Amino acid sequence: MTSKNSIINQHYSTQISAIKKALSSENVVQLQEFFDKEFYYTLLSQARKSKLKQDVDIFEYRYKSGKISLPKEFEDFIKKITGKKFKYQIIELEHKDYSLIHDKKAEIAIDLTENWLNGWGGYLMYNDGSGNVTKIPSKQNSLTISNGKIFGAIKYVNNHSGKNKKLYIIGR
Repeated sequence: MTSKNSIINQHYSTQISAIKKALSSENVVQLQEFFDKEFYYTLLSQARKSKLKQDVDIFEYRYKSGKISLPKEFEDFIKKITGKKFKYQIIELEHKDYSLIHDKKAEIAIDLTENWLNGWGGYLMYNDGSGNVTKIPSKQNSLTISNGKIFGAIKYVNNHSGKNKKLYIIGR
């Protein structure tokens, strides 16, 4: 459900303070059914058509990536919650791809993948540095926000994924 001409689910647009509070106490939140369906499928189509290149630093990550820009309405929403402006990229993962634990940075992740099983890997994980790990389940049309007080990673995509690909838009 969205307000007229809004790309963001109306429920979330009216819950900014509750989202900020949850993010502050939990360090990471996932907002499901985040975008208006029409906009979500437009964004998915744009991401699928994007030119991606193999991006590898064996000590940090392996995946395909490319540039993408997001509408001002989305950037304004994120800034209200995090107080930050992000640079976005598309990340496509397939068998053998990953992102190792990286610095504590606020980040957002938009999950654009349909029909992905968490047993294949490729899901987001956050670690508070004390051994407490939060696994974020794969969910199409979801937005995950971390507040920068925890370490993030993307689980290695294993052979069970076959030829399936995981698609995110990541903001850091």
